[in-house]
Amino acid sequence: MLRMLEDEDIAPGVAGRKFLPTPPVFPPASAEVAPITGTTLRRMLRGKSPRQRAKVAAGFVAGSSQLVLPTPAQAARLTGASAISVRRALGRTPRSPSRAEMAEFIGRYGISETESLLGQIKTVAATRGAP
Repeated sequence: MLRMLEDEDIAPGVAGRKFLPTPPVFPPASAEVAPITGTTLRRMLRGKSPRQRAKVAAGFVAGSSQLVLPTPAQAARLTGASAISVRRALGRTPRSPSRAEMAEFIGRYGISETESLLGQIKTVAATRGAP
């Protein structure tokens, strides 16, 4: 929010009006802060209009709501990192591809290319001592 300076606030000889940002408004110390987990937030926002989503976001900015335990994807969006790198930093392995994703890969690259890739994966796994 910006407030307009009056002419008497401006130094003599400076033409025109200037704008200064207003200081942030913090909630009173006694106000209850509603903790919202990342999973709950995702469910809350499903099917909501942009205006309803903006009201939820305004609650975070105003301090009446607090995001706790964000999902890796939410934390990645907040920090500009990739979700995969956040999962790796947490020590989690990337998820396995679904059957539909595997079928799409086979359809795109063919059986022989897929078998060749699986052979390379098995060789790497054997050299690393994976089961």
